[in-house]
Amino acid sequence: MSLYSFIIKKLNEQNKSVNWLNREAGISSATIYRMRNKKDYTMNLATAIKIADALNFSMDEFRNTDGTTR
Repeated sequence: MSLYSFIIKKLNEQNKSVNWLNREAGISSATIYRMRNKKDYTMNLATAIKIADALNFSMDEFRNTDGTTR
């Protein structure tokens, strides 16, 4: 599962939107859509923490989203 798919799954589980995540995590919508459009997208740690905090999940859940450790 890609980072984008993982984040969208978490958003759907909580009935939240990408716009909500942008506001709650303080990240731009461009960041989310770069994940969708770039297969080799690498998220920086600060952004990952903001997303995990906003969606209330452990950073460990980011691990192995596509079979590799991020």
